[in-house]
Amino acid sequence: MTLSSRLLTALSFVPKDAVVFDVGSDRGAFLLALEEKKIPCYGGENKKGPYEGLKRNLADNGSKVPVFLQDGISFLPEDVTFVTILGMGGMTIRGILERGKENLKKVKGLLVSPQSCCEEVTGLLEELGYENVDGCYVYERHYYPILLYRKAGNKTKPLDRMERKYGPYPVRTADPLLEESLLKREKSLASLPKEAQKKNEVVREEIDQLLERLEKARMKETKERR
Repeated sequence: MTLSSRLLTALSFVPKDAVVFDVGSDRGAFLLALEEKKIPCYGGENKKGPYEGLKRNLADNGSKVPVFLQDGISFLPEDVTFVTILGMGGMTIRGILERGKENLKKVKGLLVSPQSCCEEVTGLLEELGYENVDGCYVYERHYYPILLYRKAGNKTKPLDRMERKYGPYPVRTADPLLEESLLKREKSLASLPKEAQKKNEVVREEIDQLLERLEKARMKETKERR
């Protein structure tokens, strides 16, 4: 099965020595790609129809990846070290993590890609002792963050509001697609009638502040490279 550019990017962040549990595996394209890279993995779906479809599609592709019918990470096999939750809303991802947080004790890392409400995910993972150590934005009809987290215990640096809302690593590293998304949003707001622009003044100010912050981060990185 062919992976989308979004899933290909996500795949590039999975550690080679990980044992992966993929939540919401859909038709299993990501699992098949992990299997091809010889990365041990499991999959899960929370409804019988999608679960049966996942099993059937994996079997049709000659795969023996184990899959489970369950809610999120309500169960994790003993050897799992890494969890992927991709292509879901932030509130959904947060719910999965909250309900299964007791099972995260042995999980060294996570890869999450919230399609909305990013702060719900980043804030909770901060509370759970995980640090966003890598990631980027991707574009697939919309702009999405893909965020790699590693367990850091109590050593995590406190996040500010912008980092929670847009993703800590992309903000700190001036991610180019994050900047592109902000510039498009700013242009869209500028095209609104004046009354509507007034109502969105706070949003516009936030975008301006973040664009300025990204520019400073980029300049700092450029200076450090010299």
